[in-house]
Amino acid sequence: SYTWTVLSSGGTGGGGTGGGGTTPSTPPVASGGSDVMSLTPARFLDTRPTPVAAGTTVEVPIAGRGGVPVDAEAVVANVTVVGASVPGYVAVFPCGTRSGTSTVNYLAGEAVANEVIAKLSPDGSICVYAHSAVHVIVDVDGYVPAASDFVSLTPARFLDTRPTPVAAGKVVEVPIAGRGGVPADAEAVVANVTVVGASVPGYVTVFPCGTRPGTSTVNYLAGEAVANEV
Repeated sequence: SYTWTVLSSGGTGGGGTGGGGTTPSTPPVASGGSDVMSLTPARFLDTRPTPVAAGTTVEVPIAGRGGVPVDAEAVVANVTVVGASVPGYVAVFPCGTRSGTSTVNYLAGEAVANEVIAKLSPDGSICVYAHSAVHVIVDVDGYVPAASDFVSLTPARFLDTRPTPVAAGKVVEVPIAGRGGVPADAEAVVANVTVVGASVPGYVTVFPCGTRPGTSTVNYLAGEAVANEV
């Protein structure tokens, strides 16, 4: 299991937009057991100047583009949202039934980014759902090859402390292994950690339960909705 620690003071977090266009590259050869292959970043989606409408989904072809092989299992992408007039979130998932999860949370006027390792649909695409109207930018940084030992999953929510927040200085233990497709003997988890509703700045730390390290996973200001992959 992993643990979230909430402290009442800390640094700030942030995000922003990327730049540049898509430059196709030759896919590197993945040897057996290679978990993730890195790529020169390439832009696969930029909805500006027309935002994704509230409550709608955009399908983004991934496999076979920008150095991602046609048999890739998952994609490593930086997802940026800009230009929202009201708060909301976007969710990245393998196209099909959308689970009740979020990838990037945002407030009105914010430019926020988060990295995601997203499982690909059988046709090699991902889908991006917008809760409220917002521009979405997807930059691809790598992929999980078919020969990888890394196992990607359809997103599932394992913890949601709303409406009762985690108290300052407290620790919450979250069972992981044996839930939502994670095997009982898993060594680690890829998770998207989101913080909302803070009244003062602070940070949360995710770590294997035991002695807490002096690190942070998500830093936030009062009133922010901030996410980070870990």
